[in-house]
Amino acid sequence: MNGISEFIDSYFLWKEAVAAGAIIGALCGFLGVYVVLRRIIFVSAALTQVSGLGVALAFYIKAIATGWIVSLINPAASSLILTLIAAYLFAIKKDSLKITQEGIIGFGFLLASASVVILGR
Repeated sequence: MNGISEFIDSYFLWKEAVAAGAIIGALCGFLGVYVVLRRIIFVSAALTQVSGLGVALAFYIKAIATGWIVSLINPAASSLILTLIAAYLFAIKKDSLKITQEGIIGFGFLLASASVVILGR
């Protein structure tokens, strides 16, 4: 019983972690249901691939660039910028097109995958 009482007494050490875990658990549950109901299940794979394209593009530009431009290129920033642009483009309503939103996301995944393979050759 001594171990349990010590654990309870050390509540100040783990109360933020428990609160953060509860909030993240509720948020992930909500987002999971939202993604399934909106039929955009493939969006996580597409955004991951676009993020990888941002990293590959940054390294490619660093390899061919010279001078002060090399010091400005950050793979993490490039990845974040491309991912945010892709998320925005995937979120735009495209009612005038005859393709589903999942098809557009799949095309983005295909384009990003092919670009990573071409840049990483």
